[in-house]
Amino acid sequence: MNPIPKLSKEDLRSALIGMILGDSHIGFSERSKKARLTLDHSPKQAKYMEYCSDIISQIPNIHINIKKRLRRIKEKTYGIISLNTNNSPIFTRLYRQMYKNKKAIVTKKQLNKLTPLGLAIWFQDDGSACFRYRNNKTVISNRAIKICTMAYSYEEHLIMQKYFWERWGIKVKIYKDKGKYYLWFQGKEANKFINIIAPYVIPENHYKINLRYSKPRLNILVGEVEKPITPTRESDTTFISSKNIV
Repeated sequence: MNPIPKLSKEDLRSALIGMILGDSHIGFSERSKKARLTLDHSPKQAKYMEYCSDIISQIPNIHINIKKRLRRIKEKTYGIISLNTNNSPIFTRLYRQMYKNKKAIVTKKQLNKLTPLGLAIWFQDDGSACFRYRNNKTVISNRAIKICTMAYSYEEHLIMQKYFWERWGIKVKIYKDKGKYYLWFQGKEANKFINIIAPYVIPENHYKINLRYSKPRLNILVGEVEKPITPTRESDTTFISSKNIV
């Protein structure tokens, strides 16, 4: 994958917010008053981990350590790739803005800072394409996009639902499964969302946004690009210090 071009301050901040809303975690290591960021993915997501690492490395004075390790869940052992950063004031500020009682929270203020890049990162962490079939599973009768936001409360889902409508003109449904809520983008609304994030979804994750239409209904032909898609370079790139990212 080609190196990611220099990001604007807004896109870099948005990317970090998207990571925190998704699979990344910010916390404090022992004896440190500054927070650090951690991220775990399966080996199948190695390219995506590389993508996230390239973004995080654009933060000044941030050092990244990536290693493979084993995780045991319910008597089964899985291989994972772990990313850890050094402690930094920028992660400390993000922790204060996006965590409550050591748990990530959703606020209108942080959602409004999301650019298409941040949305794409959030989706690549927690999103997927969903289908319903008919005629003995030979014909797709329903297409949708799902974001697994089960970690958040119903009130936070109402904030997200309002955000997508007011900011992007996308109608999002809130569904419940086993006592947990998630976001559901149905039909045309799914296509609206995909058109926003597609330029920032790496080729290895195109399966997450491929709704399997017989004729393309997107402005970008998903899965048919000749080279990896990376964020657009800003025409006037300015120096980014850790103080003005968040």
